[in-house]
Amino acid sequence: TLYVSRTRARRAGLWFRRAWVAGKRASYPPRAMAHALSLDWTHGFSSTLPNGVINLSLDDGVTKLAFVASHTLVVYTEANESNDPEKTGTQLFLQGHLNPIRSLLASDDRRVVITACAGPDAQVIVWDIEKGQPKRVINDCFGKRGSGIAGADLTPCGRWFAALEDVSFEENEKVDSKTKTKSESTSATPQRVCVWDLLDETNTGDTPVFIGTTPTESYVDRQTVIKCNPNAPGELITNGKTSVVFFVDDDETEEDEKRKDDDDDHDDDDHDHDDDETFSTVPTSSDKTHEKAHHKQATKTLRCYAPPVRARDFSVGAVGEFTRSAFVAPARPNASPGRGRCVTGTAGGDLLVWQGGGVLPGGAEAFEKRNMNPGDRRGVKIVKAHARGAVTHLGVVLGAGDGDDARDSAFLVTGGGDGNVRFFDPELRLVAWFDGLDSGGVSSVSFVAAASPSTARGTPLTASSSANAHAASPFRARDFLVATETSFVYGLKSNDFELLGSSGAVENAVLLLRGSLEPAVAFAVHPNEPVLCVCGARGRVWLWNFVTKKVSASRDLTLGGTHPGGSPTAVCFRRDGLGVLVGTKGGELKALDSNSLFETQAMRFTPDAVTRVVSSDDASCTYAAAADTAGAVSLFRLLGPIHEPRDGHDTARAFDFVGKHRTHAPETPCVGLGFHTNSDGDVELASVGAEGRVARFDVEGSTEEDGVDLVEVSDVALSGEAAGGNVRPTAMAFLASSLGGGDEGTGDGSDESTSESGEGSEKSGEGSESSDEDSEKSTDKPSPRVQILVADDHLKIRTVDCDSLTCVRVACGPDFGEHGPVTSLVPFREGKDDFAAFACDRDVVGIVALPATGDPRRAMGVVAHSGKVLQIAVAATKRLITAENGSGDTETFVFALGGGGVGFGDSENCGCILSVWRVDKSSLRRLQTSDPSSTGSATTSSTDPERDQKKARRLASKRLAFRMAGLLEGGPRGALVNAARDAFAFAQLTAQGELASSDRAVDTRYGTVPVSSVAGIFRPLGVYLTQREANDVSVEIRHCAELNKLPPPTEIDFDAFLVLFVNRRPVRDIRLTDLENAFAIMLDDEGDFLSRKSLLEMLKTSGEAVSDLELVEIARVLGGAGQNKSIKDLFPENVNAKNFARDVLGFISEG
Repeated sequence: TLYVSRTRARRAGLWFRRAWVAGKRASYPPRAMAHALSLDWTHGFSSTLPNGVINLSLDDGVTKLAFVASHTLVVYTEANESNDPEKTGTQLFLQGHLNPIRSLLASDDRRVVITACAGPDAQVIVWDIEKGQPKRVINDCFGKRGSGIAGADLTPCGRWFAALEDVSFEENEKVDSKTKTKSESTSATPQRVCVWDLLDETNTGDTPVFIGTTPTESYVDRQTVIKCNPNAPGELITNGKTSVVFFVDDDETEEDEKRKDDDDDHDDDDHDHDDDETFSTVPTSSDKTHEKAHHKQATKTLRCYAPPVRARDFSVGAVGEFTRSAFVAPARPNASPGRGRCVTGTAGGDLLVWQGGGVLPGGAEAFEKRNMNPGDRRGVKIVKAHARGAVTHLGVVLGAGDGDDARDSAFLVTGGGDGNVRFFDPELRLVAWFDGLDSGGVSSVSFVAAASPSTARGTPLTASSSANAHAASPFRARDFLVATETSFVYGLKSNDFELLGSSGAVENAVLLLRGSLEPAVAFAVHPNEPVLCVCGARGRVWLWNFVTKKVSASRDLTLGGTHPGGSPTAVCFRRDGLGVLVGTKGGELKALDSNSLFETQAMRFTPDAVTRVVSSDDASCTYAAAADTAGAVSLFRLLGPIHEPRDGHDTARAFDFVGKHRTHAPETPCVGLGFHTNSDGDVELASVGAEGRVARFDVEGSTEEDGVDLVEVSDVALSGEAAGGNVRPTAMAFLASSLGGGDEGTGDGSDESTSESGEGSEKSGEGSESSDEDSEKSTDKPSPRVQILVADDHLKIRTVDCDSLTCVRVACGPDFGEHGPVTSLVPFREGKDDFAAFACDRDVVGIVALPATGDPRRAMGVVAHSGKVLQIAVAATKRLITAENGSGDTETFVFALGGGGVGFGDSENCGCILSVWRVDKSSLRRLQTSDPSSTGSATTSSTDPERDQKKARRLASKRLAFRMAGLLEGGPRGALVNAARDAFAFAQLTAQGELASSDRAVDTRYGTVPVSSVAGIFRPLGVYLTQREANDVSVEIRHCAELNKLPPPTEIDFDAFLVLFVNRRPVRDIRLTDLENAFAIMLDDEGDFLSRKSLLEMLKTSGEAVSDLELVEIARVLGGAGQNKSIKDLFPENVNAKNFARDVLGFISEG
């Protein structure tokens, strides 16, 4: 698994790229943290990826295949049929890519398996499937300029690997479908192609053998497919939607011509050496020539040309968009330098045949314009392959042979958008067809692995011998699998075509693998059983058991597409598991049976799409709530378990609508919604909006007559847009300890865990003994405080007290650089410790220990998906009692749903891959006790335990401060930390008084400053706290002392201040855009300038009002020394963001 270093991500802006691929474990995060999450299963795969599934099965009867799941290669082995049929297969995960895998390739004998990824810093990995490790890695195939790999190919022998560069193209260019040329005369962005010799062990620098560049003329569009001639690695074909480009090594062509002449003179019908007409899986004579030649010369440049394609040359109305390409056997033995035929499939189901020689339409002038030589390939004819769909797959396979007398065949294999698979001989005559799968377009056709290169090859085949074999022999080929774009994988037997016919062979197909039923938009975890309820983007919901890996039930809520508003968008289980509640695109709430998904009730309560559905956590599961895209919160009263009616009984009503409250605005919808039941049994509902508003609702006091009762609203707790700030919340959740009640108090972790918060000092610990004595005398344990975790786009996690709606803590959240802020938070408990699973906007899923302190060692992350992470969830299930574990302990799993275009119908809002991650308990405990070296510090002396505890707290505080300082520019010994130390020392001097006559003491190591002085220390460091934020700092200091069971401190030391500073420091400085946004709010679309009078009036009366004396002081400071400017001199007559920044604040120089 690829693990992410948070500290180095913050300091360098990058993170570990290939530590795993290099076969070495990263030195950070620590080894204990690197195993907290391990991939356990993937539900779904990249179904639309061409050739995204390959058959690894041998002739031993065991089904084994490999498929791509986003950035992971999964090797699936089916359970032995002789065992329990309910037993599931196994999955082996080969991880090394950060970006989505664009190509999956394998040699005919499956000894070479390659994956290549898209995106920047493209990687090519050659895998050892048996060991589950990489054998070779080619990094940065196209250097800094490249945008990844658009396509790749591997010859059947596994020696020659070709890759096509992916670059950005203008998509708005108009194309004439008949002439296949662009109407605009803009130049195309060139793409590079490279060919590597994988058997060359001396090439340690990953230098390609051949390199070429696509033409820059406007008639060449973005190329997406590449194929390498297996008999001549110096010849390649690429295609886009409207153009085809050939690459050829002219030196190789001349050598082949000379070799052919020699063969014609000395070879008496011995086709064993006619490599020009053979489908070969072993290195040919051409390979041997290159083996000698490429060591003697540098990388060779290939000549490229793009033959014209005109519909009138083929007597057709139009040539469809190009889809796939492949090299096939030549049509006749004496074919000219083109070395056999080549075909390109189209969206119309046709095959465009390319062949060397002949006269190019347009004459010699057309040759020169297209950089073509006599004998280069040109389009000669069009053959219909699929009548009802595009050609979505093209490949070549050798026929099956069982002896020297067998005359093997070779076939061109096509797969279509109609779901049909067809076999053609080298003359492009239809030999066999497998029609009627009806499970979507074909994306992959892969055959059983060849036993060995020699036996797989059989007798070398020429075009004429293949034609004779077709006339005299039945269809014989290796068994194969077919993968479709709708996530089906079938196994078919080639012999069934001769025995049962096409329809019988398809009916006899075996379903090997079923991915996601639809692109998923949301899912929910059953509270008591290992079951997920998954909602599809096309209207289907299904139940998937993550232990048996089976789909137990499914239902289409759109009634076959007749009711599109019934498409699900949000889902939850009742907290008792006795029913499912689904929110829909059309504003409905549906009640479903949790076993059969039978719909018992549906109610449309809003015209807007539902974004969230939650169920109350009280014992009777009495309420449910929903949020919609308009920002409203709706409340429902649940009427009991939801069951499918039986024995002729009528369907029972599942819920009643109580009311709706428009709490948030449509442009700032709800980002978090949750119920909480306090120790008195009262149920409360809370919501958080993207504008920073926190709202509490009295659930039991809400009625159908009076609507939803709003208890309290706070716009200032989160410093969001509602309070005039620029913070935007992205996720919200109740703390797990708050939901537990009883003895699960907040922060009830290990001693070193709570002491490492570092918010205390030695002086703040005074009186802790009496506090402990008082707590021992107390017999009534206080109920836990209800708290809410809120993540925001400033990469912070804020803890909000639900009773007072006050922010009691701000901590640095998990930050992995380019992957965005935390967008999902799911707290959970493991023993007595609190944790939260989190997901960043893209790629990363991880776990952070609670309470959130900002400590980088209390969080870890993995690259769970190469794209947007749509949702995560956590579930605990009972482990089966086996002889190995000997107990039925519980296991915790984290589920992640990813989107971003790797499966059918994927987008940024839905995805086909749901990954299951197993949580390691011992690693969780190490996350919670992130400073294990301090564990024994409190017990080093038996004579004075109180003193030892203070020393342990001080040591833990210093270690935490050191780690937090690592998140700043320059690290713990950088200029910013030194500046903080100087500001702290100045605060110490100021606290001792300006008129002090005694010597003043300055000690930043053990000394302290008053809590009231903390806000002033922020200002010299460039952080300007408002009065409300300064008050929040004092609240946080008291809150942290309470967590550590200490009295409220009056002073703090430098280590505690440094932790506060790092946690509260903005991730970026104020920019001109921030001022422009502020002025836009003040102007309210009424002109482009504010008058000086209006602005001063706002400063005096709005928000935290500024007094006249403070305005005078502002003018004196900002006016400069000796200027004696008044406030009117400082402010222009008409003020906007730009002149305010330049003339008032001095942020922009006059030049």
